[in-house]
Amino acid sequence: MQRRLCVWYLIPAINTKWFVTHFHNFNLLVAIYHLYHSSVILVTLLGNTFSDDSEIHREIKCLFTRTNLLIRRFSRCSMQVKVQLFKSFCICFYNIGLWENFHVYCLNKFASAYVKCIKILFGFHKYSSFTNMLLQMGLPSFNTVLYNARIRIANNLHLLDNSVVSVSCRL
Repeated sequence: MQRRLCVWYLIPAINTKWFVTHFHNFNLLVAIYHLYHSSVILVTLLGNTFSDDSEIHREIKCLFTRTNLLIRRFSRCSMQVKVQLFKSFCICFYNIGLWENFHVYCLNKFASAYVKCIKILFGFHKYSSFTNMLLQMGLPSFNTVLYNARIRIANNLHLLDNSVVSVSCRL
């Protein structure tokens, strides 16, 4: 069976003079890929603004998609089953610990989406106390999830013996 790597190129409509317009080619799995202003490579968005806002919006969409899937398939399950399913499917965010350059409103939208998904999945009222819900179910808050992801990334980077990674961590 032959494996294929799918790369999706996005070219932004607005061209600015502040960024380099031509990037060098890079080799990946013996194939040459050209980089443009904005590219999606291995489900990571690389844009010409070097902002993580597009990644945050993508994670918001994925969170709502996963929550809707759990609601449709497991609406009649017990609270303990739903909690385990939510921990398994909805709290695993891709590269959340690497986000450094983003607007605060994007992260606030993500936090409110996290709260909304929990309230919808577990059938709580719109105006219910979120702290009380988290304590009842034993789920972490959004800030805890973000903090744990950043700490996990930092610990994993310090454990590596790779010289390239250790030099880039010092930068």
